[in-house]
Amino acid sequence: MFNFEGGRTQKVCIASGTDEFMGIELREISSGAIFSEGIFDARTANYLLRDNAKVKFGAWGIEILDNKHYAVFTMKVAAALPPQTLGEIAEVVAYIADQTEERLSGLDEF
Repeated sequence: MFNFEGGRTQKVCIASGTDEFMGIELREISSGAIFSEGIFDARTANYLLRDNAKVKFGAWGIEILDNKHYAVFTMKVAAALPPQTLGEIAEVVAYIADQTEERLSGLDEF
């Protein structure tokens, strides 16, 4: 969990499992920002798509669990990163997700 200004917090998931792509072992680092009981409205979906165009690494995706839709920001990184670098990237992922959560919902649930 990361702590940010104004008492905000953000949880991050660093996947223990890895995938291989073209001989490179990759790991996912992700953090949720908002959820909806059904599909996201067009305004929210468009915001996430436009935000994807601005980021160089990572992207927004939608995860569905128990009929809830979650907007999740994910970066895929080399599995062999040093712990300090992994932590720094996790903080970036948390910050992006937290800023989006605050902007779109005004809440601090993740």
